[in-house]
Amino acid sequence: MSIVAAVLVFQVATYTLPAVELPRYVSEESDIVWYPVAGSSIRDLQSQMRANGPHDDAGAYAGYTHNSTYWHIRWQESGGSCSVTNVAVATYDTVTLPAWSPPPNADSALMAEWSRFVTMLGRHEEGHRDIAIAGAGEIARTLAMLSPQASCADLAASANAQGQAILASVRTRQKQYDEETSHGQRRGTMLEDPTSPSSPRFPTLAVLATFAVLVPFIIWWRRSRTR
Repeated sequence: MSIVAAVLVFQVATYTLPAVELPRYVSEESDIVWYPVAGSSIRDLQSQMRANGPHDDAGAYAGYTHNSTYWHIRWQESGGSCSVTNVAVATYDTVTLPAWSPPPNADSALMAEWSRFVTMLGRHEEGHRDIAIAGAGEIARTLAMLSPQASCADLAASANAQGQAILASVRTRQKQYDEETSHGQRRGTMLEDPTSPSSPRFPTLAVLATFAVLVPFIIWWRRSRTR
């Protein structure tokens, strides 16, 4: 394996979620789960991701973010009413991504494309994580501002009802995010064949080739005009 290839493998293997600033009263535990893919071509890798990647009722995905959010409130009963004294919201995010173990003869262009693909896929999943954390912050703020209730049972019921309503809105936002980005494909989460003419690098090559032909012609034309 070349030095360049080894560096690309290292970059993919050490991909981590970025640190985030958490809202008040919110804690988070995050993790990346890597599932294995094998092969030496784009078709192999795409087939492996469909077979080994995360699934749900809607289909298979190259990457996926699972979130669970829980809350806990402390209260104090006084003067015939019950009010919130402390709020804690915990959110757990698990991001699932593919890990490719390239064969010794792996094409360097394919490895570069894989590194780009996994990076963009991870960034898309970060968006799901951000939505979940924002939702946890909204729950924390809402519960901290709950009005006192006649009983602590009523307060707990109100807290749970409002928390569940926010979670429902978060699930809607997650679906909208995938719809707006086409599951990230509009932001680069498609594994492209680096040898295909449809690859984004080919328009650049075409432009450079056009300039290479036109510039000498323009120079010749201007010189011929001055004679």
